[in-house]
Amino acid sequence: TPGTAPEEIWLSPRSQYCFLCGTALRNSCANCNEPVTSLKFRFCPYCGFPYKGSQSQH
Repeated sequence: TPGTAPEEIWLSPRSQYCFLCGTALRNSCANCNEPVTSLKFRFCPYCGFPYKGSQSQH
C-alpha cells in the first residue's frame, strides 16, 4: 500500500529469489556483469541484454 512501510521480508539482503514468482534475484547483468542501476529498466543500459528471464551464461 502506498505510504506504508514495506514488510520486513522484502528488505532482506540475504534473499536470493523473488517471494512472488520465484525468479532468481540478480544485482548485475547476466551478460556483461555491470550492476543493475534501476529496477525500472527492462534492459541493461551497457549491453542491451534483457533483465527479465535472464540466466547466467557460465
